[in-house]
Amino acid sequence: ISYDVSQDDSGFAIRISGFNNKQIVLLKKILEHVIKLDVKEDRFSVNKVELEEDLKNSDLREPYQQVGELKCNVMFEKEWSSEERLEYTNDLNVDSLKSFICEFLKSICIECLFCGNLLEDDVKEIRAALENVLLEENKAKPLLPMQHLLAREYKLKKNIPYTYEKRSKI
Repeated sequence: ISYDVSQDDSGFAIRISGFNNKQIVLLKKILEHVIKLDVKEDRFSVNKVELEEDLKNSDLREPYQQVGELKCNVMFEKEWSSEERLEYTNDLNVDSLKSFICEFLKSICIECLFCGNLLEDDVKEIRAALENVLLEENKAKPLLPMQHLLAREYKLKKNIPYTYEKRSKI
């Protein structure tokens, strides 16, 4: 059995895989850690320095990586450039992160995708566990549909030239 917790376009994603009937126990443990996340000052400082270095060196990445980032900046409304993200790292501290986590977990939209050898009762049990931990124990409220907006993309029309230029600082 394995799991992965990662950022998503509108929050975070938890992926659990493997052939094991204990997946729901693992999911509950992960959710409990998410809700009761203990941010340690020393770990936060190390991660912040690594993030700042990565953002400062964004112009040194491989060209295909730079193009991917630029495409996201141009095509998606909610995407921040490395320069914009770096500008706000000075405002990041443990207290601001803790307050963000608290605010973030107050209103939640739960989306699930189940695949594999699961019965309908298994899916209902997992969904109920998610709702119990995230909504009831955490005392959160479900997001209203208008609050759960998906990222918008721009559709480029054919045969029209588009140019976006960015010069490297190197």
